Formats: sequence, C-alpha cells, structure tokens
Amino acid sequence: MIEKSTLRAQLKRAWQNTIKDKYLTQQINSEHGLQAHLCAALLAQFNDSNMSGRRRVFVEPSLRLPDGSVRFPDIVICDSNHVVGIVELKYTPRGRPYRLDLVKDMETLTLALKYSNDLRIFNERFLGKLVKKHEYPLAANAVLCWAGVYAGSKLDLVSADSDQEFGKRFLQLNALTRKDLDPTF
Repeated sequence: MIEKSTLRAQLKRAWQNTIKDKYLTQQINSEHGLQAHLCAALLAQFNDSNMSGRRRVFVEPSLRLPDGSVRFPDIVICDSNHVVGIVELKYTPRGRPYRLDLVKDMETLTLALKYSNDLRIFNERFLGKLVKKHEYPLAANAVLCWAGVYAGSKLDLVSADSDQEFGKRFLQLNALTRKDLDPTF
C-alpha cells in the first residue's frame, strides 16, 4: 500500500508543476482543464517513481456509497487493492469558490471517510469486454485532498472538528492568484 507521505509529496509536486507549467502559460481555462493537466502531472510523478504500473487514476468515477447515493469526485487514485487518494478541485482564478461548492467537496471527502470500508468505484457507462472488475475500499492511510486555484487569502477548510475526523489524511493545495503576479502556493 502506498505510504501517504509519498502520495502527499507526489500530489504537491504534480500540483506545483501543473500551476507553473500549464497555468502560468495560460493553458488552463476551466476546472476540466486543470483536472486534465493535474492528472497528466500525477501520472508523470508515478512514472518518475517507478509506480506507473501500480497506480490507476480515475477521472470523475462513480463512487457508490452504502446508503445508495453516488458521488463523483474529480480524481481518484488507486493502487491494486485500495483507493489511496481522492482529490476535489476548484478553479476560480478571478474570485473565490462558492460556499456551496466547498460544502459539496468537503461532504464528498467526509462521506468517503465515513464509508471507507464500503466505498466502491464503478463504471456503469462502459460497454465492451470487461477486462477486470475491481472494488476499491478506502485505504486506512488514504489522502483526502482539496486543491483550488482562486483569488484572495487562503481558505481554511479544516476546522477543529473536521481535523479530528480527517486526522492527518487531509491535504489542502492552493494556488492563490493575484493581478499581474504569479500565484502563490
């Protein structure tokens, strides 16, 4: 199972590379663009660490929860047996993320933690020869990440209550935008 410190470092490097290489060259103009470039940077990090064959990156997979609800996190990272990372993204470089969007993102991460043993990824829109069906419960040391490109001061998404709930699993990545200046991390 991937160590959370390794994945945390890979997420941080992939995030900074994405912002420096793609955002600063104006190649990102939407959340989907950010998502695509971050996934590519993550895959490069896995390749550089000789982990490319042992990691799967799912873009907006369906996560079925035991209560019957379904969530669609922006990025889910798996090893061969577990979900080792879930990433929620926000892209609002000229302003702040909407409060309801933040609540939804944090709720998705909280529900993943709450139902960690019963969390399942599925692809109901696939049609073809099924190669391999996997179920991925949440790893005990999975990284639950929120990453955002936005203007203004840094958001504090983990309160004292949720910090106890998330423990050391939560990772917040920021790219704080400012007029005529490069973003700060």
